[in-house]
Amino acid sequence: ARLLLMPRRKPEPYRDVDGPAGQWESDSIIEDIQPAFMANAAESWLWMLCEILEHSVQLSGDGEGLARYDDHSYIWRPAIEDHPQNRDNGFLDSIVSAVRDAAERVISVDAGQLPRIVDRLELYGRPIFERIALHLLRICGGPTEIVRVRLLKGESFDSAVLKHEYSYLLRAAFGAMDPSAQAIILGWIESGPDLQGRIEWLKHVHGRPATEEEVAQTVDVWRRDRLSII
Repeated sequence: ARLLLMPRRKPEPYRDVDGPAGQWESDSIIEDIQPAFMANAAESWLWMLCEILEHSVQLSGDGEGLARYDDHSYIWRPAIEDHPQNRDNGFLDSIVSAVRDAAERVISVDAGQLPRIVDRLELYGRPIFERIALHLLRICGGPTEIVRVRLLKGESFDSAVLKHEYSYLLRAAFGAMDPSAQAIILGWIESGPDLQGRIEWLKHVHGRPATEEEVAQTVDVWRRDRLSII
């Protein structure tokens, strides 16, 4: 299965990769062989798919490959779950769905495997794997402390890359979090975004320095959007 699915061709920079047999054939291979693996060796299937996904993401970058934390997955796969925003983005898209389904299968058989699978996915060090981990914590009902640790990562809270899965997990878990954890997140919202970053973004959008009113408005919108999650 690895030989049938592992990409071997170098695509154009920042274009999708194909499996060795081409997109349609690779999708058909996954569809044909996945049921047997899911029934008899779901975890082996999961980690083989992760190896293929890691290699595929690396190939999908420029001549030097993608940086560890710059896989652009929020563009080519807006949501890990099935979602209207997702488009048919070829082989990468198919492999992400297969990884997700395999992980969900393993956890459905033994829910106690969830923490270990989440930890191992995060070891890949790429956003797409971290996003899959956040999705699993929401869908599979991750233990409170494990969820708490992920939601209290300041760099994840305002990450555009992780925004979809982080927001969905926060919405699902916030009410059950202890008051001290809730206070931390509410404190982040009250503190507002990186102000200088907002000012530079407004200047880029408008082609001129932003007014005080425009800066205040974008900060209010930022707070509103994060409060709306919870």
